[in-house]
Amino acid sequence: NAPAAAADQQASIQPVEPSALPAPKEPVPEATPEPAPEPAPEPPVTTGRKSIKLDGQTLVGDFSVDPTGSVSGTGKIVWADGTQFEGTLVRGIKQGKGRFIWTNGQRYNGDWARDLPNGKGSIVFANGNRYTGDVKDGLPHGQGTTRFKEGDVYSGAWFKGKSQGHGRYTWVNGSYWEGEFKDDKRTENGKMVFAENPSGTAAIRHRLQSISEAQNPERPAENP
Repeated sequence: NAPAAAADQQASIQPVEPSALPAPKEPVPEATPEPAPEPAPEPPVTTGRKSIKLDGQTLVGDFSVDPTGSVSGTGKIVWADGTQFEGTLVRGIKQGKGRFIWTNGQRYNGDWARDLPNGKGSIVFANGNRYTGDVKDGLPHGQGTTRFKEGDVYSGAWFKGKSQGHGRYTWVNGSYWEGEFKDDKRTENGKMVFAENPSGTAAIRHRLQSISEAQNPERPAENP
C-alpha cells in the first residue's frame, strides 16, 4: 500500500493545466438542516405476577425458569401437600428474607441462606411455643428466646436446637434458674431463685428436665 499511497500523494501535487480546471460556480446558500426528530419514548417495563405450574408445585409471582430448569425470582410457592414458601429463589435456592409454613401449622419467618433458615428469624412451633433469635440450618443456634405456651421463658445460648451455654429459664410465677445449660439440661453451675410466693414447684421441676421438648422444627420442603 505504501507505493500506492506515494503515487496518490504525487498525483495530488502535480500542476493542473488552466484549461482543465472547471468553471467557477455561483455559491449556493447552505440549507438549514431540519432538527432531528426526538426519539420515541421506550415502553414501560411491566413485571406482572404470573403463575407457573411444575411437578407438584405452583409458583405465583415474578419467577422465571432457565434452560436447566432452575427457578429464580420472588413470589409464593405452594406445594401439593399445602406447604408454602413466600420469598426469593436464586436458581432454585431460598435466599434473603422469606416465610415458610408447614402443613402442621409450624411457621418460620426470617433470613434464608443455602436453602435453609440461616440468620435471624422467628419460629412458631406446632405446639404453640415461639422462638426468636439466631437460627442455623433451620434450628435455634446462637442467642435466642423461647416463650412456651404455658408462659415460661428461656433466654440464652442455643446449640443445634438445644439450650447449651449460659441461659435463664423463668417460670410464669417469677421464679427462675440461671446458669450453664448442656444438652438441654441444667448443670451444677447455676442457681435457683424462687419468687416471693412460689407455686407449682412440681411443674417447675418437670419442665426443667427438657426445656425444648417437642421443639424439633421440621425442615423446609425442597425447592423447584
